[in-house]
Amino acid sequence: MVITSLRDGMNLTSHEYVLCQREKKSPLVLSEFVGTYGAFNGGALGVNPMDTKAIAQAIKDALVMSADEKSARWELLHRQVLTNSATSFVSSFIADIESAHAESKSPNGGRNYSSAKQGLSGSPLPPTSADAI
Repeated sequence: MVITSLRDGMNLTSHEYVLCQREKKSPLVLSEFVGTYGAFNGGALGVNPMDTKAIAQAIKDALVMSADEKSARWELLHRQVLTNSATSFVSSFIADIESAHAESKSPNGGRNYSSAKQGLSGSPLPPTSADAI
């Protein structure tokens, strides 16, 4: 499959393709500008969609690729698809929120504000309404 978008968000066509390739493990040629390209960690053959010679070379490379390399690339892509699911995103997001909440309950929210309470000369700044909070 060749996906050569110039700009794309998080289109999941490439993920669906990987899941459908369990038997054949065919290579994926993917635009470097597609949102999912970075998540695939080298499993896909990345191309600049404005470079037609590079696209042609990537297609040729995919057509003559050994079965072992196809399998290794597919395994990498498949692992990324399974580990970067909506479920894993939500779990990670909730863990980050819980961590931020726990940090906010610690003294000074886990931050050291002592240096921010001094002016450029090193003398203390006058109190502000924010200090009363």
